[in-house]
Amino acid sequence: MTKLLPKITNRLTRLMEQTIPYNLRYRPTGTYCTSEEFCKANSTDARCISLYPELTTKLKVPESLYQALSAYKVYDGDAADDPCTLAVTTHYQVVKVPNGRIFTDNVGTIAVISADNKLINDVSFQYNPSKGPDPVNAVFKQKYFKEPVYYKGTVFTALTGGGAVNNYGHWLIDVLPRIFLLKESGLFNTVDWFVLPNYAHDYHKDSLKMLGIDEHKIINGQLVHHLQADTIIASTAPRGKRSFLIPDWVTTLHRKYFLTEEILDDKPSPAMIYISRKDSNLRIVTNEDSVINVLKADGFETILSSKLSFKEKINLFYKAKVIVSASSAGLGSLFYANPQAKVLEIFSQGFVHTHYYNMAKSVGMNYYYLICKHPSPATTSKEGEREDITVDIDKLKQKVQEMLSTGPNASDIIPGLTFRMYL
Repeated sequence: MTKLLPKITNRLTRLMEQTIPYNLRYRPTGTYCTSEEFCKANSTDARCISLYPELTTKLKVPESLYQALSAYKVYDGDAADDPCTLAVTTHYQVVKVPNGRIFTDNVGTIAVISADNKLINDVSFQYNPSKGPDPVNAVFKQKYFKEPVYYKGTVFTALTGGGAVNNYGHWLIDVLPRIFLLKESGLFNTVDWFVLPNYAHDYHKDSLKMLGIDEHKIINGQLVHHLQADTIIASTAPRGKRSFLIPDWVTTLHRKYFLTEEILDDKPSPAMIYISRKDSNLRIVTNEDSVINVLKADGFETILSSKLSFKEKINLFYKAKVIVSASSAGLGSLFYANPQAKVLEIFSQGFVHTHYYNMAKSVGMNYYYLICKHPSPATTSKEGEREDITVDIDKLKQKVQEMLSTGPNASDIIPGLTFRMYL
């Protein structure tokens, strides 16, 4: 009941905000389709910095995995020359908006609004669960606007939708890369405030501190939904408007900023790990005791990664030689894995995607997967996120033996490699 009440309250609030007119002058009256269009119309103080212009991200997916992908998942499109290669093109940039505003429900809508009351579309965001065209930003349907909270100075927005509020994987994939873009733009030191989806979990606090962000500069997007500042800085979403593909620059910059001498340590760490979901109430592994027993016999150590600090997660994955896990946010730490390591991702039949395959390939790892049958596979994303996994133990044994017997196997990894080799 304690967790349910805030959800009910938030839904009622959003319903009220869409039906009761109040402060309608804050609703945008038009749109700049691109940041370039905005900067041309506001050439005095506005600024656009292109970082990865028109970058095409491609992901070659094994045919059997491609055929098993959940039909309800949204992929931008196949490469013209190969139906099993996913591809998306995104123009990455950072834009300065003088006297701008940010409006968000911190769930599916983020609106970056100029001083002349127009939405800047390419650095705003609207969640779209369908495979149709990009939706109109919901701020145009909004009727109830609280007065914006004013912040003196410059505010950078790393808001990215509700997935990152409490999800470790989305934090790594969708939030931190926005800060990487800011750093790469050269504007990081000009920022006085950072607005984020949440600031509640240890990995929020630890990762931001490692990136040099003081906690006194943080605005919690759970608490502030409408703000104005002397300058707003915003970036393109790391995965574009609605792509599932993770561009290589995200992996490269995760490793640049977090695989450092200050973060990596020389403490002993298990070479073969199984990431348990015993402390989760979603996508439970129904026969996990059997899974653990099988893996233990081959020398795997069971880990509850939610009990580890962010630094401990980085070191755990960096030092591991073989990783086994049900598909889960905990696999976000693959960003920090050894390129010579191996990973086995276990799916339930109704929830198959390419997130962690994408990460593993970007790092250079050997990737294996096991899809387990379900009596009634999910047909929607919401169902898939809750679909439990019953692991086929015989197939698990076969996959593990395949991993351990094909090179380079765990015993072939050369010890003592430094982080500099993996940047």
